[in-house]
Amino acid sequence: MWGGGRAGAIFPAVASPGAPRVRRVIVAGGGTALGLALARAALARGDRVAVQLPHPERVPVLADLAGEHGDRLAVVPADADPVAAAGALPGALPAWAGAIDLLLHAGWADAADPSLAAQRANRTLDEVDGDALVALVRRNALPPLLAVRALRRHLAQGDGPRALVVTSWLASIARRHDGGHYGAAAAGAALNAVVRALAFDLEPDGIAVAAASPGAYRTALHGPGFQPSAEDVAAGLLAVADRLTLERTGAFLDWKGESCPW
Repeated sequence: MWGGGRAGAIFPAVASPGAPRVRRVIVAGGGTALGLALARAALARGDRVAVQLPHPERVPVLADLAGEHGDRLAVVPADADPVAAAGALPGALPAWAGAIDLLLHAGWADAADPSLAAQRANRTLDEVDGDALVALVRRNALPPLLAVRALRRHLAQGDGPRALVVTSWLASIARRHDGGHYGAAAAGAALNAVVRALAFDLEPDGIAVAAASPGAYRTALHGPGFQPSAEDVAAGLLAVADRLTLERTGAFLDWKGESCPW
C-alpha cells in the first residue's frame, strides 16, 4: 500500500511487465473533455474501449471514433444522474467486458450541474451554499465508488486489473495555501478518502486503484497556446494507469505520475 507521504516520481520509466497487449477498458464519466480524450488515446493504442456517458448522440466525435475503430469502441448510454449511471454499468456493458483490465473514471466536475448558480456556488466564503456543496460531493465522490463496486467482479477477472479515478488538485489539503473553492475542495477530499478506502478493500482481489489529478488543461474555453492539452493529459494518465501496481495502490498522483500530498 502506497503511503504517498512525499513528493516525487513513484513509477519506473517503463510499463509494468505482463500488461495485456489489448486491454479491455471502461471509461466511465466519458462525456467530459478528458473522458473523451482518454477513450481516444486508449483506442489509438489498440485497446477495446467502452465509453459510458449521457446523451451520446450529442457527441459527434463518437461517431467518428466508431467509424475509425469499428467494434473496438462500444458506446454505453447513461442516466443523466451520474450516481444512477454508476450502478447501472454492469448491465449495459458489451459482451467482451465480462472481464475488465482498466477502469478509468473521468466524471469529475467542478459544479454539480451546468446552471450558473451551481457554477458560482461555494467559490468564496460569502457564496457558500450548503445544499450545493452537498450536491457537489455527491456528484463527484459517489459515482466512482459505486462504479468500482458494481464492476468489482469484472475487474477481479481482468489481467493486472486497475482503476484510476480522476480527482482535483483541490483535493490536496496539504497543498492549500489560500481560501475559497469550498465545494470542489470538499468533494475532492471526500473522493480521495473513498479511493484510499477502496485500495484496502480491493487489494485481496488483486485490483490496484489510485486517484489522479489532471491539473489544469486546455479545453474549448482556452486558447491554443494553453498547455497541456487534454490529449497530453490523457496520454499521461494512461501511462500512470499502466504502471500502477498493488505495491502502490491507494496513491494520490498527478497526470505525470508524481505523488501529490494528501
